[in-house]
Amino acid sequence: MIILLFILIFIVTYDLKCEKDRKIFSIEDTTAIKGIFCIIVVLVHIPTLYQNKIQDMIGSFAYIGVTIFFMTSSYGLKYGIHHKKDYLKNFWFTRLPKLLIPQFFVNLLNMFIKIINHESYKSVLLSIFGISDWVKLLLLFYILFYVVNIIVKNSKWKDFLLITFVIFYSLLGKMFPNISMHWEVESLGFAYGILLYNFLSIYNKWINHQYFSKCVFFCFSSLILGLLYLKVKPVFFVGDYFVKIILGIFLLLFLLQIMGRYKIGNKVSLFLGSISYESYLIHHVVFKYLEFLGDRFHFHFNSGMFIILSLFIILCISFLIHKITNHLLTILKRFEFKCEKLAKAE
Repeated sequence: MIILLFILIFIVTYDLKCEKDRKIFSIEDTTAIKGIFCIIVVLVHIPTLYQNKIQDMIGSFAYIGVTIFFMTSSYGLKYGIHHKKDYLKNFWFTRLPKLLIPQFFVNLLNMFIKIINHESYKSVLLSIFGISDWVKLLLLFYILFYVVNIIVKNSKWKDFLLITFVIFYSLLGKMFPNISMHWEVESLGFAYGILLYNFLSIYNKWINHQYFSKCVFFCFSSLILGLLYLKVKPVFFVGDYFVKIILGIFLLLFLLQIMGRYKIGNKVSLFLGSISYESYLIHHVVFKYLEFLGDRFHFHFNSGMFIILSLFIILCISFLIHKITNHLLTILKRFEFKCEKLAKAE
């Protein structure tokens, strides 16, 4: 597990470049961040039998990774609507395939595991139509974003309604978990992304004023809040919601502060970021398959072996799904272009 910790440090620090007065949250920035945190998110979901203290410690803060994914999603939506022509017109044609094609291939693998596990035919057939709760929540936010931007004309009201809905979902999900799709704290990242887009130019200037003082402040504040969170984590609402949110905000501010001076993207983190969505979807399936193999052949994996092997398989399958998805998306774009051409000709 120590080796894995060094690998994570290498992914973050390799080819780290200092660039004074740099602008944060470029596509390269967001891709690299998603790449780093996709590994951490996978670690938090390692089956209990194979967990260890280091993995558990890292995993306690993995929710920031999911928060960042929601944050980059809403930021990307805001950027698209302001910079891309006919963005809403082509919204579902571009967004849905990117979400559902990888989900379909993950479902196929899940169905295969259910077959070799001799599960019921009903369970096998239903697995092909399954959609992760996390993807459902993202789709819900997409629908809300689309509807609000179609109906509401005032941009400030659009953002107010979107942010209000996200906060409402978060609070409602916390108070009534049975009707929630989970990720009550992490989903707030969707609101953070909207706010960051609106105030990015101001924030870029603010970051570079007394840069190192702010780095130290956010670092120590995050450390103190992290220790407090670990202590009060079992306490309903105060620990597992309120303190968790405040800690998440300070960790994000610390990360953004670092990005204000240092370019963290490298070949490794950018590669991981490009397949992060597929990795999020596939990792539970891989864990189930390895556990099945262990039981079938009476082989006991130690913690380190299980984690390293899982990560290797997850990355390989994610890369393959990513490549197939991109190929299918290219075909869809060609089809869309031909349809538009025919429509104009008529």
